[in-house]
Amino acid sequence: LSYQPTQVTNGAQILTLGYSYVNDAGYGNTGTVMISYRAMSDNSVLAATSPASPFSIPSGTSTTVLVSFTTNDGNPATGLTVSPVASAPGDWTLPGPMSCATVDGSATTCQFSLTYAPLSPESGTLQLGYSYINNAGHAASGILNVQYSAS
Repeated sequence: LSYQPTQVTNGAQILTLGYSYVNDAGYGNTGTVMISYRAMSDNSVLAATSPASPFSIPSGTSTTVLVSFTTNDGNPATGLTVSPVASAPGDWTLPGPMSCATVDGSATTCQFSLTYAPLSPESGTLQLGYSYINNAGHAASGILNVQYSAS
């Protein structure tokens, strides 16, 4: 018996197989076995910010930037870790450490609040790298580019 899906299934499916046998006393019997299965594609974790990138604020003020992680198909990914690709600029405050046991289709399951408080006019990109295990058990990663400016 082999299974080679050609498309994703909608939820778990059940394959029921009937069988018959003759036991060691010579008596015949029958039964069934039920096998649960599901065909899934490798999902991806997506990152988004609020306010959306790029954004601009007046210098001398501050804003909270909410970073949310979701999966592209709503199925869970696990073990998400987030860190700046390079040292975060001095006018950014990041929580530490940033990690989530599970990421799914809800933006509220895995999110972090960052603070941007520029003292003078500037612009740049904060790069956040993230890694996770997708729903098929494969390691994957991504980068979120947060473009910002202060006037």
